[in-house]
Amino acid sequence: MTDLTLLPSALRFASFLDREYCLWMPSPSVALLSTLLTGKGRPKRLLVPENAPAFISNIGLITGASAINVGPSDIDQVLEDLRRTEGLSPEQVWGVITHRGGKLSPTDWLSKCAAFGIPTIELSVGSLSALARWGNSPATFTIVDLDAERSFAGAHVAALLTDDRARAARVQRLCLPGPEAKDYVFEAWPRGLAHDEPALASLVESATAPGGMKRSPPPAPGDSPRRRESPKAAPASADDDRWRARLAEAEARHAEALGAAAAHASSLQSQLDQQRSVVEARHAEALGAAAAQASSLQSELDQQRSVVEARHAEVLGAAAAQASSLQSQLDQQRSVAEEWQRRLRVTESGVPADLLRQKGEF
Repeated sequence: MTDLTLLPSALRFASFLDREYCLWMPSPSVALLSTLLTGKGRPKRLLVPENAPAFISNIGLITGASAINVGPSDIDQVLEDLRRTEGLSPEQVWGVITHRGGKLSPTDWLSKCAAFGIPTIELSVGSLSALARWGNSPATFTIVDLDAERSFAGAHVAALLTDDRARAARVQRLCLPGPEAKDYVFEAWPRGLAHDEPALASLVESATAPGGMKRSPPPAPGDSPRRRESPKAAPASADDDRWRARLAEAEARHAEALGAAAAHASSLQSQLDQQRSVVEARHAEALGAAAAQASSLQSELDQQRSVVEARHAEVLGAAAAQASSLQSQLDQQRSVAEEWQRRLRVTESGVPADLLRQKGEF
């Protein structure tokens, strides 16, 4: 069985969303990058609904996948075109949908993607309550931005959930490595409250308990739900300073992790381009060798054809001469036969005419 280590707080949150496995991540963007980089096949296309967050396409560019805006009514045709015209396998196409503002995006979009066998990701930004009421999701991965949830304010973690144990273990091995690990893509361990498991477990327990979810008030126009301030700010406390310090550290580590991931992705792309150049050079060399060998074989074939044709002409000439000689011999033998027939003709008495003439002369 695939090795997978889950924290009690993660197990509790996974149960809350009717999922099997949950991994804590520093942010939704890092969680999205981790899922795409650790997939079974490197993604080539990201299918997103209209008005998707810009960072989704930016993360796609890091992994080498271009984003395509697809409406629910067009998803079947687009998937069929990608399969038929571009020859992409299901693991090379990912569907990413976003739930925002306390609402869920049309779920038939995910179901249609799943029907084609392509992996899907749903991203929840401020829609945790609606997501919890929906129950088990058809998405391969669910990413929840807990910073957008009032009940998790200050935790500075994101949740990456799935029912696929192998995929969860692969993300953990390649993006959440242990102290002795060497074979990983980048280190994406979250900071902040994720390093205080008892406190995080207590927060998850209280936030996910019946009646524990609190809906954030709607933001004012032009206001960001993450940066909204109360009209009367409460006096800063030691806990506030501690959380601000943790938040600043987490943001710095987050930027560092994204930079490292981008650098690693660029390095992988460079290696891929180099390997492609080597393969193309070897392919051209092989084609040249094959063309030279084909030319040599054609030359030998032409030479052998000339020899065969010369021998054929020689044999035909000899056959014609022999036929002529045989015809001459046949004509000569026919003349001798006719002469004998003439001499052997008999009269009515049965005596040869020549003998009768000889008797008459005597």
